[in-house]
Amino acid sequence: MPKSECRPQRQVGPSAASASSRDVLPGEEALEFLFNYQPKFAKKAGFDGSDGTRNPAHYDMHLHSQLILKDVLAGVVDSKRFPSTGSARCLPRVPASAPLHPDQLPLRMKSPIGFTIGPESDLEKHYPGLQNLSSLVASTLFAGLDRWSNIFEFNKNPKSMKPCALADRYLSFDKAAMAKADLSDNLDRDIQLVIEKHLGDFLFWEFKSMNAGSEEVMRAISHLAGSKFPWVRCPTSESCDAQFCKKPDNRFQFTVTGHKTGEDGDIFKDASDVDSGASNSGGVRFDRSKIDPSVTSVLDTSGWKFKCSERKSPKGTRKRRKSGDESDDVEEGNIEDDGGANDRLPFNEGDFKKALKIIQQVWAEAVNVDATFVVLNAGRREFIGIRDRKLQRLYLSPLIDLDDPSSLPAGYFKIHTGLHIAALHDVIQRAKRLKQLTTFSQLPRLHSFKYDRAEPYQDKETKTTKAPKLSTSTTTANEANAQIVQNSTNSDHDSNLKNVSSGCELTLEELKVFQQLREAGSLKISWNKYIDHLGPAGSKTVTRSDVNPLNDLGMEVHIMDCYPKSAQSYYCYADNGETSVRGIVVKCHQGAAEIKCLRDEYEMYTKLWSIGTIAKSLGIPEHFGLYEGEHYTVLVLLDSGDPFCIKFGNRTPKDVYSQVQSAIEKMHVAMITHGGLAPENILLTKQEKQGQWNIHIISWKNGQDHRQLLALQKANSSVIREGSFRRASKEKSRGNLLCKKASYRQEQLGADSDQTPSSREWTARPKETPSAPYVCKCSFSTLKLGWDAAVEKDRRMLDQAVWNRY
Repeated sequence: MPKSECRPQRQVGPSAASASSRDVLPGEEALEFLFNYQPKFAKKAGFDGSDGTRNPAHYDMHLHSQLILKDVLAGVVDSKRFPSTGSARCLPRVPASAPLHPDQLPLRMKSPIGFTIGPESDLEKHYPGLQNLSSLVASTLFAGLDRWSNIFEFNKNPKSMKPCALADRYLSFDKAAMAKADLSDNLDRDIQLVIEKHLGDFLFWEFKSMNAGSEEVMRAISHLAGSKFPWVRCPTSESCDAQFCKKPDNRFQFTVTGHKTGEDGDIFKDASDVDSGASNSGGVRFDRSKIDPSVTSVLDTSGWKFKCSERKSPKGTRKRRKSGDESDDVEEGNIEDDGGANDRLPFNEGDFKKALKIIQQVWAEAVNVDATFVVLNAGRREFIGIRDRKLQRLYLSPLIDLDDPSSLPAGYFKIHTGLHIAALHDVIQRAKRLKQLTTFSQLPRLHSFKYDRAEPYQDKETKTTKAPKLSTSTTTANEANAQIVQNSTNSDHDSNLKNVSSGCELTLEELKVFQQLREAGSLKISWNKYIDHLGPAGSKTVTRSDVNPLNDLGMEVHIMDCYPKSAQSYYCYADNGETSVRGIVVKCHQGAAEIKCLRDEYEMYTKLWSIGTIAKSLGIPEHFGLYEGEHYTVLVLLDSGDPFCIKFGNRTPKDVYSQVQSAIEKMHVAMITHGGLAPENILLTKQEKQGQWNIHIISWKNGQDHRQLLALQKANSSVIREGSFRRASKEKSRGNLLCKKASYRQEQLGADSDQTPSSREWTARPKETPSAPYVCKCSFSTLKLGWDAAVEKDRRMLDQAVWNRY
């Protein structure tokens, strides 16, 4: 039995500590006193500031889809004390001047009032006093040291990653303290491996003032458990206005971050991990027995009813006001009085929005340093969270409230000591797994993302994945895959793929997806959320109608969202079951008139690709086919960038405008008119190496092919020239005509007829049909008028005020 249980029972508290005449206490007694002590936080009187929290920022808005938070589930974060049976070594004794001594602890915790907190900076100033005690105990217990030593540092900045998505404090290793502590060789090697794998910041804290982290906000966070998380991302079709957002140049370039994640990303992958490690843990362990990773979140927060406070307006009308950000206030005139219904949540919508911002901020901070454990502290209230990389899930502890003893069954310092030990166990085991993976002959699927504010998206992935993969190129797939199309039926198709991919910007996997999309006989179009004009999550199956498919294979196209100001155009990614590639546009129309316009647009795309190099000059996007379903028709295109109105607003640079003018002139030289040259129908991409803009003209439903005019003009000229060569004198022509008429008349009357034609019959001119030159001239004139009007319309639209130049 441990020594602490052999001693007489005594009252635990400051008075008992003062009554003790011993200067040095056994470590077990000091530890028991610490684990039963409750720190206190008091709000500074009259303080009402520091109640906001930041909006989603550049870093978390540009996280890759494999790194964002998907859902929040309730977890159990608790520490339990068991008799220490694994070691005969006793805990180090505690001198009277040590922070752990019962005489010193109340003084350091400013008993009986506790820490007085105003702004968040006050919390950052006082909290290290609490944290150092937990670190001291965790270090000594985990390492099995002969004296109380803290091998951790509580830093303001992370050591393992660049200073982005910063939390308020990080727990890492103090190399100088480690050298003095005389760690075992095994533990020292483990910690060095953690540092080598850039996992040194293995636990972090996010602080909020007691106003920003009010009881209502913290309870709103509690209610998130069991729900899908609405992650805020950079808008797809416009810039988020962040300083380093690369979307103004190319929509396919996103800045992302993170360490390796994937099949190695589970928490405590093996249950034995928890009990492995140092020989003497002091009987403190981390309990995860009630964490069930198989639970699926089903809660939808969109229908939540929030608590509202009401106040009288100057006019006597009742107006509902919500706490939180000013932008969350409710407009007057849209108020319903439910008569005090009690089915509302114990927080309002402003608190809920603030809770969402805080959780997104915390998750992004965890991704930045690849941490598993996080502490969200608002003085007297806090949460402990566990990040599950594999499921992209946050396990959230029950709310720890220092004013509510029932929320602390194990004691505050005991919970945090166990948290330190659990976090250290986790990071060591994770570093070992990452090292082990490098020795495999065939690596599992791991994804490593490079983060640099000034660089575009760079995916260092070496194997294909099911998740959407952003293409680094908006080069038309026709240009990049000409050889693939030519050799699509050859037996050496795979070797041709490699040859083509080596000379273009698209990867081999992307080329295969595009080629399969061209050949697919059917498409399954699905969406996993409510989409305008499509409705709730669902799917549709459509079959190819433009040409006979090369095979009966199907493809999946996943709709991400609808384009702004576009009724039925959606941006998607294509999926062949192995690789997913983003950069697909689906236009889905219903109704006879709309379907006719879509067919006209498809026929125009097809025609443009058959006219020499005009498709390349105009940047015509590749069309992957026309598909039909029940009551609707679908056109699948390659996404080709952002519209003028998004890139430049109402002011177009002169060089870009000149490039557009040049393209339109080439279009007219080829006898093609567009009929709708609005800025939203001309897309732009930028070549990073050359720094040159490429234009892509879309929406050809009103386009016209006037090449018939050239053929008619040529035929008309030929007829006129032929007539001039045959022209003779007027008399000779008239005599020949009369002779021919007489012969014809004689044949009609018969050779034996006694009748002779009268002079009137000889001189009468029969009714003549329009001559070929005349007909040709009239047709040419009609087409010429239509051509002139169409060209004038294109030029007029190009010169409208919306095309103002710098």
